[in-house]
Amino acid sequence: MPKLDRFLDIASHLKEVRRAGWVRFGVKDAESVADHSWGVALLALLLAPPDLDRQRLLSLATVHDLAEAIIGDITPHDSISADEKRRRESEATHNLAALAGMPELIALWTEYDQESTPEARFIHELDALEMASQATAYQRSGSLSSAAARQFFDAASGRIHTPQLSKLLTDLISSIAATSTDPHIRPCTDDDFEAICAIINDAAEAYRGIIPPDRWHEPYMPREELSQQIRDGVIFHGYQSESGLVGVMGLQHVQDVTLIRHAYVRTVHRKSGIGGKLLRHLRALTDRPVLIGTWADATWAIAFYEKHGFRQVTPDEKDRLLRKYWSIPDRQIETSVVLSDMPATLPDGSKLQASPTAVHTPTDRKSRVMPGHS
Repeated sequence: MPKLDRFLDIASHLKEVRRAGWVRFGVKDAESVADHSWGVALLALLLAPPDLDRQRLLSLATVHDLAEAIIGDITPHDSISADEKRRRESEATHNLAALAGMPELIALWTEYDQESTPEARFIHELDALEMASQATAYQRSGSLSSAAARQFFDAASGRIHTPQLSKLLTDLISSIAATSTDPHIRPCTDDDFEAICAIINDAAEAYRGIIPPDRWHEPYMPREELSQQIRDGVIFHGYQSESGLVGVMGLQHVQDVTLIRHAYVRTVHRKSGIGGKLLRHLRALTDRPVLIGTWADATWAIAFYEKHGFRQVTPDEKDRLLRKYWSIPDRQIETSVVLSDMPATLPDGSKLQASPTAVHTPTDRKSRVMPGHS
């Protein structure tokens, strides 16, 4: 007798199984297998050629990774042979089919595994295209380096043969290449932690005596604070010179906007264009409106952002945005400004009010004050 409740309970594990390839490259909050399967199904719905059975495509897309709810996402980097992987997938699919009382699940998985029909072969190609699409999304967000993304693009290229899908893959790769900026800029890794901390504290000396005394900390960026910022989702990119990392800038997606966080360049490398290059690079990684907070008295920092097309919002609008997108004390809100590249209407439907004059006030990020660029 079918045990549909048990089947659904097991199948729902796909929502929790993270795609192993992204995890291996350190992508935080990597997509689940369920996310990927939905993406393949959506591509099947959108791209089904007229000579293929769309319903069959959707069924194959739904089932193709179902076994991973039991066995997990096994990749070529695991010490498991292709035959053993196939055996485990077959056993898991048979068990799930028995629970669902639906032998067709076995037939669908076998068809996909053996690529025995044009529909099955097309889903294999969509599986690769969806992977490449996700790689571009992670590269744009700064979660995946260009070198790592290239590995996924190359893998997809070897699996896609249909002209229509090959063109889509080429367009995907071209779109991400078009956003590339300076070759010296790269995503930061865990190995860069000490350098990031040192750069921030070195550059923050420019704010000593400028920001309110009750907002200054020694050191300005404690190591535990930086660790928390990264855990909260700040993704750092750095500017690499021959002498090492000399500038950093963080990007953080919060609700419907992107925040630029902790933008600093070592003192000896200031006024060499590094900040502008980092800012252009990070803006190319998001399609959301961008907000920046900094200290009200840091007039040079405000002028830097205004030079790059940002504008200060009004004091009332600044207070509203800081309370919505940052978690900082009232005193920090008083001594901060917010700059924006937003259109007149914000994603939440409210109207953005630009400041008629350059009244300079500071801001921070998701937890605490960081001089200058928060």
